[in-house]
Amino acid sequence: MACAIAAGYLQIVALKDTKKVWSSAKAKTFVVTSLCQGQRVVDFGDVFATLARIKFAGPLTVHIEYQGAPQALIRSTPRK
Repeated sequence: MACAIAAGYLQIVALKDTKKVWSSAKAKTFVVTSLCQGQRVVDFGDVFATLARIKFAGPLTVHIEYQGAPQALIRSTPRK
């Protein structure tokens, strides 16, 4: 529903997969941490399907965190 309402105003989409990490079991504070490739919380398939459904045709960026040597990560990333 929110995407349907915003569809007419949406000009650009930027995606980044994050999650809340609570500082303790009793605390009411948290930090937002970025996730490394392969540790996703966001279902990007659903996101892209929703963007297709509302006929989004603007620019889209995806920011993904990684650890280790970037060359090894690039070689290990599946391509379709």
